[in-house]
Amino acid sequence: MITSLKLSGFWLNVSKLVSGTILAQVVAIILTPFIVRVYSPEAIGELNVINSFAGLIIIIVALRLERAIVLEEGINRTILFNLCNSIVICFVALISIFVFFFNEYLTNTFNLTNSSIVYFIPLIVLLNGLLSNTVSLNNSLQFYGIIAIGTILNSILSNVFKLSFGFLGNRTSELLYAEITALLVTITTLIFFLKIKKGINFFLFPDKLFVRRIFKEHDLFFKYDILTSLINNFSWLVPAFLISYYFNNTYVGYYTLGFTMLRLPMNLIGKSIGVVYYKSVASKQNNEEIASETLNVVRTLLFFGFLPSLIVLLFGEEIFALVFGKNWGEAGIYSEILSFWTLFWLISSPISNLYYVLKLQKQFLIIMIISVVLRILSFVIGGYYDNVYLALYCFSFSSILIYLYQMFYLLDNVGAKPINVLSSLLEELKPLLLPSVLLIVL
Repeated sequence: MITSLKLSGFWLNVSKLVSGTILAQVVAIILTPFIVRVYSPEAIGELNVINSFAGLIIIIVALRLERAIVLEEGINRTILFNLCNSIVICFVALISIFVFFFNEYLTNTFNLTNSSIVYFIPLIVLLNGLLSNTVSLNNSLQFYGIIAIGTILNSILSNVFKLSFGFLGNRTSELLYAEITALLVTITTLIFFLKIKKGINFFLFPDKLFVRRIFKEHDLFFKYDILTSLINNFSWLVPAFLISYYFNNTYVGYYTLGFTMLRLPMNLIGKSIGVVYYKSVASKQNNEEIASETLNVVRTLLFFGFLPSLIVLLFGEEIFALVFGKNWGEAGIYSEILSFWTLFWLISSPISNLYYVLKLQKQFLIIMIISVVLRILSFVIGGYYDNVYLALYCFSFSSILIYLYQMFYLLDNVGAKPINVLSSLLEELKPLLLPSVLLIVL
């Protein structure tokens, strides 16, 4: 059985984030069936394409220095926060110029119905970059209650605005306006709470010596992590890009809904654990403590994620058709194919922070290169045979293999041998054997 989940410092902090996220996800679950009835699969697909392109940039818009905020102490974390925001603004200025000159090319490449929505990309990048920096500052200060408030606001407002704006016009632009408005309110709220609770001076800017020290001490972020993060994020965007290229945006809409519903556990639990886990293991004194906490996280996520994944695998099409309408049963089939990929993603995501703690960014880069090559090949194969199911099966299987290797590799680096880890995980699954058999029989 899993290690006791008593409210230690780690799990208490996780519970703060999870409890706030639960409300956000409940609202998302309630409103999504209405939202997909207001907007067409094509509009939702175009939203995903725009967010995917922006997401590729967001991951490096602060040059990954937002990860270093957690590693700084005292006033230095605030100065680094302001430095990251300045970098984001400069980066977005360059992106705006690119979007202006290549608007028509981007519109044609991604089969968008309206060229004007491409101009949303710089604004989406700016707001998400500022939000990411703000969350990192809160994590460094261990203000997990404030992070939870931000998560609730962003999710609730985004879904409420999407539904409300949909009655004004059910185009992709209304979806984008909804997300931008929600981000603005969320960032403003987080900054307000930081100012009230900590009295942070947001006008402390770095001098040349500070910038030189940051670039020297955190040089691995520039040598490897920027490229690693870019490749990693691109690998997540491969499905939307290549489904749009080989098939059409209606298929992207089906994939988007299936993926959105599958990632609810990640938004509910995985991200919360990842935020707390990064700060926690960064402060550990030895590998034994890191190994113990990491294995506990892996076993906990496996235990609570296995049965839901099995249910989706067996009944995904029926669930989606019942909840979202018969037209969305196809999205349920996609979710069946991707169900256990999501489980291993849920487990792998928090512990991937070990790459930064153990300074294994170079190894992380190599793994991500292999991952993105396999994912691209999956959709090339599916596109060649004009079979989106084949593409998704290859994508899911190759991703599971990458996550399994990553999990065993990281645990081995903190002294947990693969054979012992495997034995521990199999022991964890024993109580789930009977319920699993009953589900399969049904």
